[in-house]
Amino acid sequence: MVFSRFIAALLTTLVLLVSITSHSPADDGDGTEEFGIHEEPARKETILDLIFGSTPGLPTERGILVIDAFEDLDGDGKRTEDEPELRNEIVCQIDQVEYSVPAFIPGLDYNNKYEVRCSGDKYYPTMPDKEILIEHRGHVIEIELPCLKSVSTSPAPSNPS
Repeated sequence: MVFSRFIAALLTTLVLLVSITSHSPADDGDGTEEFGIHEEPARKETILDLIFGSTPGLPTERGILVIDAFEDLDGDGKRTEDEPELRNEIVCQIDQVEYSVPAFIPGLDYNNKYEVRCSGDKYYPTMPDKEILIEHRGHVIEIELPCLKSVSTSPAPSNPS
């Protein structure tokens, strides 16, 4: 008798558990199924994630910054065909890392602001420091940096008289 009651209680508990776990939020009648709204399960960490760290985001999920510099001969700030590209004359600092221009900088975090500061010895950029925002995943920002030749500050040779 006690054994049969135990089995009955066990079966009742089992039926309740199955009915609770088989219930999905889409069955609530709140429109989630109608509008195709699905919640993605949270990613579970594995022992490898704990040892080696989590995997980096895909390149398409991050922003890319491309910087080119040119000598602005006519001073209008726009590049024309006769204005030469400057290679390794300008250095830009982004997120406390210096990049020689021309630069291709991938892996910028989505929805993050970065300050771009550029300088050079023989040439100086005419564009002030710039703040960029990676607005959406895969955002590619191209900066054409107009530069002028620095004026030499060395003293002129004197004529002995």
